[in-house]
Formats: sequence, C-alpha cells, structure tokens
Amino acid sequence: MEIGLALSGGAARGIAHIGVLKYLEERNVKPDIVSGTSAGSIIGGLFCAGFSPDDIEELAHNVSWRQIFRYSRIKFPRLGLIDIGFLDKVMGDYLKDKKFSDLKTPFIATAVDLENQCPLFIEEGDLMSAIRGSCAIPGIFSPVQRTGNTLVDGGVLHNIPTPPLQQKGTKMIIAVDVNAHRSPERSPRHIFEVISQSLYMINRYRENEDASLAAHLIVPDLQNIGMWDLNKTSELIDLGYKKAQEVLAEVDFSPPTPTPKRRWPWAKK
Repeated sequence: MEIGLALSGGAARGIAHIGVLKYLEERNVKPDIVSGTSAGSIIGGLFCAGFSPDDIEELAHNVSWRQIFRYSRIKFPRLGLIDIGFLDKVMGDYLKDKKFSDLKTPFIATAVDLENQCPLFIEEGDLMSAIRGSCAIPGIFSPVQRTGNTLVDGGVLHNIPTPPLQQKGTKMIIAVDVNAHRSPERSPRHIFEVISQSLYMINRYRENEDASLAAHLIVPDLQNIGMWDLNKTSELIDLGYKKAQEVLAEVDFSPPTPTPKRRWPWAKK
C-alpha cells in the first residue's frame, strides 16, 4: 500500500475529517487504504464505500441530537445508556447491507474486544456492525455483539488507528487526530462529557505513541468545540480542511520515478 489514511475518534469532532478528505480530493490524492476509529470509522466507511466528501457533508448537516434520540432506545443502564443501533437508521440508506468486500477502497474499522481484552482490526464481513462496534463508547452506548466478540469503541486502545496500517506495510501514513485538544475547560455538563473526558485522560499517552507512526499528522484546532457539538458542522469541516492544507501543502504525492536499468557497454542493444 502506498498511502494510508488513519481517521481518529472524537464524536462530533470527527466531522472535521470531511475537511481533510476535501483537501485530498482537491489535490487528486486518493488513499490506497483507510482505517477509522469511532467517528473516524463512520467517515472512513462512507468514503471507502464510494461517497464523495460532499455526499458525506450532506449527511453530517442532516444529523442532529433530536434525530439521534428519535431513533434511539434510552434504557436502564445495564450495559449502556443508549442502544447504538440508531446508527443503522441514520446511515441505513448509505451503507445498508454493505460488506467490506463491497467497498471501493480497502477499509479497517478499529474496535476493542471486551472479553479478550484486545484490539480488533476489522476488515471483513458486515460493515455496519463493525462501525457500530467501533463507535460504542463504554457507558454511553451498549456493546455490540459481532461474530462472537463483544465490541466497544476502538478509542479505548487505539484512538488514532495507525497500527493496522503499519501492519499492512503502508509506505506513507497520514493520520488525523480530532481529539488532541481537550474540550473547552468547564465542568462536565452531562454524563456524556463525564465519560468522554475521563477516557481522554486515560488514552492520551497511547495516542501519542500511535501518532508517532504517521509520516504526516493533521491535528485541527478544535479546542473551542466540544465532542458533542453537532451544530458546528461547517466550522469543523473548514478547520479540518485548513489544517490539512497547512500540513500537506509541501508534500509531493506524485509516484516515484522508476530508476532506469543500467546498461553495460557490452550489452546488446
């Protein structure tokens, strides 16, 4: 693989990934493989299924908390507050019945297997169940059962999903970290922020380690946008685009020129 794109988790901040895709599209750069964690798995899955950045932006503009709660089942918190099956309703028209084998670009969704206490880099079978598992933030969303595994959010172990790209031998890894900045400094306003801010503190050291695997690291300045701000789609996309432009402007994405074979003087022409 020549170019790999690793899209981090970050809840609503993941919308900034769309801006990065828009910049890459302008540069006529198409990743050979994409990995995604949590929100990054949603954006990455849509992109690898063939949807353009503009298509994904349209979906992002149409998602609201009112819509999410309309499709969700709020329940007694035995395993999670919300059944993450609402993603099927929100994205059903886009990825319904899709399998990894149907994708136009290879894609890896990063999740964590609770029972075996290890990361899972998913690249086969049903796509939506993998994305649901990758997005199942512990305590907020119920774990996802998939092929005998109990899955929770991949950000628990690898919020910046560079390791699966490294394992594939990807020559150039571009990573996008939309969760590098803390949410605006304030006391948590609800249980979502209590859990997400706690996970942020736990995971920062490992995220730095995973970020070091990238040749180019894009970190949009999202410190003034909370992880649950779904009403800032245009601003998030713009910030993602600008940071991608800043980081990648001088990068030469043209394929290397093949080295001509040396001809010995006595070789026949």
